[in-house]
Amino acid sequence: GCVTVFKMALELALSNVLLRHCSRSVATATAVSHRQYRGNTNNMKLSQTRLMSKVSAKHVKFLRGETGLPMKICRQALEETNDDAKAALQWIADNAELRAQQVQMKLASRSTAQGRLGSSYVNGLASMIHLGCETDFVARNVDFEDLTQEVADLLVSTRKAEIEAGNGSSDIFHIASPTTEEVTMLAEKLVGKAITKVNENVVVRRGCTVELNVPGVIGSYSHNHGQFCALVGIQAPSDAGASNVAEELARNIAQHVVGVDPGGDVSALLDTPYVMESSVTVGELVERKGKGFSEPFKIVGLLRWGLLDELPE
Repeated sequence: GCVTVFKMALELALSNVLLRHCSRSVATATAVSHRQYRGNTNNMKLSQTRLMSKVSAKHVKFLRGETGLPMKICRQALEETNDDAKAALQWIADNAELRAQQVQMKLASRSTAQGRLGSSYVNGLASMIHLGCETDFVARNVDFEDLTQEVADLLVSTRKAEIEAGNGSSDIFHIASPTTEEVTMLAEKLVGKAITKVNENVVVRRGCTVELNVPGVIGSYSHNHGQFCALVGIQAPSDAGASNVAEELARNIAQHVVGVDPGGDVSALLDTPYVMESSVTVGELVERKGKGFSEPFKIVGLLRWGLLDELPE
């Protein structure tokens, strides 16, 4: 009887040991399987991500050529459109302002010591603009030159609308200087578009408009890829042919002003020897060109900027 009881107790003990062992094996197997599942899932997600982000180098090159945008933005556009070049172009167009804002924020802290000066003139109303950029390479680029001209034209058209609304001046040669912030807001879209294209920080440094409120012309001259720029206003009669002569004279004297800075003083300008003909002064040149018309020509104002001018705070 004791032997029988002992056998039964031994069998029960062995059964418990086997049961615990099996439980641990099942738990371990379950944990391993779970880890493998998670790993496989992560690998699947990673594979999907890589698949989604894979774009064609040919399409990136195509977008770069079509838009001039940085490679990173072209890649993002293709990633957003499953490497569809046509759809990517539309995505860029639809998100132009967003792209510009992102690039502007990224580049805003960079120095803009380089840049370009430009001007515009239409029927007695002129403007001058100073845009800053990071490198001389961009400053000399045709796209940046076009941007400078566009902003200068925009200043003229904006001031023209103000004058037509009754906010003009009666001064003969009136220089209106809006704040840098005002010009920046006016040109925000143009500048933002350029920043996205050249991938450099571009800023408005200063801008102004000039009104000539007497019959005559304003001549302009820009030198050395926009390093210097000058405007000269000449009063002239409305005689036949006078306007053409005055335009050429104003442009030539603006070129003189770039080379010989009279400090904004018309009297000092008139007394300086003319750079293209040193045997006569600028005043004598103006007198000579005005002969034969009903009234003499007269320089009524000038403006000269240099890229390295010290700007007010």
